[in-house]
Amino acid sequence: MIMALQGSEIRPERNVGSEMFSECLAEEMLERQTDELESFLVTTSIFPILIPKASDALLGIDSSYEIRQELARQNLAIEVSAPDEATAYVYHSLLRQLTRTRLHEREQDSLEELGTRAGDHLRELGHWEEALDIFSDVDAYLPTADFLVVVSETMAADKQWKKLASIVDLLPKSVITSVPELAIRRAQAAVEERDLVYALDEVMGQKEREDFARHMP
Repeated sequence: MIMALQGSEIRPERNVGSEMFSECLAEEMLERQTDELESFLVTTSIFPILIPKASDALLGIDSSYEIRQELARQNLAIEVSAPDEATAYVYHSLLRQLTRTRLHEREQDSLEELGTRAGDHLRELGHWEEALDIFSDVDAYLPTADFLVVVSETMAADKQWKKLASIVDLLPKSVITSVPELAIRRAQAAVEERDLVYALDEVMGQKEREDFARHMP
């Protein structure tokens, strides 16, 4: 199958004609699927990693594992390892690019709601980094901020300050400021990185709040 031959990425040295040819073949393979399978592929492209339990919960079905096996048989999905999961898959990059384009076209008005639900399902299964990827991808900023308040405590305890700062900085500044616990935790990360100016700015932005002290870690 073309997906297996291409691998997970288009090689930089391939010319534009070859890339277009590969994309056309990927689209043809998608068109060959039944309506049910095509719908499954498009909706679950919201996930950066495909966990059967999360797919079942998002779609309200109990057959994701069997569907994934069929997709793997067709070389449309690749089995990968994931912590605490017996089975996990990812789509080939060309296929995911195509299905995500269709998803954005079909779910323009409900993409944030779909992404929030998908992220919540991954979070409940312990895949919080992938959940954050989804929240950020669909601009679900408040769920992202609320979730980061929870995981930032663990990251701080593990002294993962650079990682914490890089993830928090994906959010708009206004969102960070609106969640005091997150702003203060970001200030902590700045202190650890010796960026005292940034840390002071974060703290000064929070000190006018009447409940400032209550939010201190």
